[in-house]
Amino acid sequence: MIVNDDSTDGTQEILNQYAKQDSRIQLFYRQHEKDELWGYTNAVNIGRKIAKGEYVIFPDSDDILLPQALE
Repeated sequence: MIVNDDSTDGTQEILNQYAKQDSRIQLFYRQHEKDELWGYTNAVNIGRKIAKGEYVIFPDSDDILLPQALE
């Protein structure tokens, strides 16, 4: 599951391509409204509420995960 917090850098298009190739990828998009809370922390809280897995990871934009990171 990926929560995209209305990024403007082409992330949505890239995520859509991955989701088409792998049905395990679930995408959630947020559109900001005036005075609405947004940003990384709010996206994490939304993700935590809708997550269904036993384990949850919240990588940030500057994190690098090794291939074995989720084993």
